[in-house]
Amino acid sequence: MLVIIGKEFEGWTAEYVGHRRALTLIWNDEIVAPRLIGQIIDWCLLKDKEIREMKWKGEIIAYGKETIVQQVMPGMPSICTPLGTVEFSLSVSNQSYLATDYGRLPSGGWLYRYYYDSWDCELAICKVDVELACDQAVEECWGAVFRIKPKSGHRIDECNFTSLWKEGYNWTSCGSDTGEGLEAIEYKNQTDQLHMGTQDGTLLMMRRNQGDRIPKSFGKGMDVEAQGYILNSGKGISVPMSQMESDEICEIHFVIAWKRYVEENVSTWLAVDQFSKDILRGAGLR
Repeated sequence: MLVIIGKEFEGWTAEYVGHRRALTLIWNDEIVAPRLIGQIIDWCLLKDKEIREMKWKGEIIAYGKETIVQQVMPGMPSICTPLGTVEFSLSVSNQSYLATDYGRLPSGGWLYRYYYDSWDCELAICKVDVELACDQAVEECWGAVFRIKPKSGHRIDECNFTSLWKEGYNWTSCGSDTGEGLEAIEYKNQTDQLHMGTQDGTLLMMRRNQGDRIPKSFGKGMDVEAQGYILNSGKGISVPMSQMESDEICEIHFVIAWKRYVEENVSTWLAVDQFSKDILRGAGLR
């Protein structure tokens, strides 16, 4: 273990106060000789190096390179919109969990980490670079991507991902506004319109069949398209997920887009029809 006291570690460009864990270079020397000390110092001062951030148990963080600046832990991951605040939450086996770690992304988003005994989860909240036709536009679009994985020797019986409005919202009407592969709700008042969306059950089934980060148990014993799977209401959207084995990863996202209200304008609806990889790409994640 190498402990550096001070600011003499190049490569992390964002400001940061506190301890951070990184994978160091490999050395093998029974005696700490001056030459080895020089090599370590040179590595610490090297600006052009890949930094692999580590969890406290020594595991490499799934999102890869240097991505976060830790800050004071907020109460709940959320996005503030002109119509109110949307909060994102996670429950596993009917028990709600809070993030154990939090950091600011250089791109302006956030990365929340949930480290527990039998599973790990990360939630990335990123601003989405939306590409629309020239006559369509939104003021802002944000995505929230959950990625959860059981630890070796464990499994998750069930979990639930939610995107819900915090009390105090100011929208005055809402309604389901789904499309092919998209489960969405429209919210509006006299001045603003907003869509909240996620992938529908049919698209999640397709991802399961392609081995695209949906558990093999998803949708078994039910007609997802006929019965519906994603739960939506005026308060938001909930995506329940079935049993997950230790070799499986589950990835679920929500997208929120808003603009000034224009009658019959579908810009926000089009904007929330996204894939997780496109949400993460804007923040330099994968």
